[in-house]
Amino acid sequence: VEKLREILHSVNKVTFNMYVLTAMTKTGSKDSKTETLCNLLELISGIDRDVSLLGDHRHLPTLCETLRGEVEKLGHRDQNLVIPVDYESAGVYQLCQGSEGAIQVMHRFSKITVDIPADKLLKDQTGAPITDIAHLFITKNWSDKDAMVGSTKTIQTLGINSLGTFLHPVALAVGVRRRAED
Repeated sequence: VEKLREILHSVNKVTFNMYVLTAMTKTGSKDSKTETLCNLLELISGIDRDVSLLGDHRHLPTLCETLRGEVEKLGHRDQNLVIPVDYESAGVYQLCQGSEGAIQVMHRFSKITVDIPADKLLKDQTGAPITDIAHLFITKNWSDKDAMVGSTKTIQTLGINSLGTFLHPVALAVGVRRRAED
């Protein structure tokens, strides 16, 4: 937990000052504290918590420098972040109602919007597609890779990555990598 606080603080000393990070992780189990800080790190850097740290990245200053570079590539998602983070309003994705009633998923940072195709819409217990956005939500909204659309009317989920890429073509051209493919 202490190392994660140190890493976040090194990425952005204002947003992640040590007083805020300590207050966020004052109570709870070590696992829940670690989970909270890993979610923040994944939101701002796009790096999945399951990525193995190999070679020079096992050295904390090198890791911190790499993370600062990833945060910069993603456009400094950390700059206007309010702590503690409400992932529904500040997470990676947002649900929208499109024209003609289509349900859409918008990537908050790239502003790319994708319609959820009719055949991928979640279905309620009767088998009817759920088209009311009020019954839908996004889980794991700190993750570009693992976020999913869920519903209050079913236990089914839909992986957002299955809808296509949300990276801007310019970002792809300059080398921002999709974590799911690394």
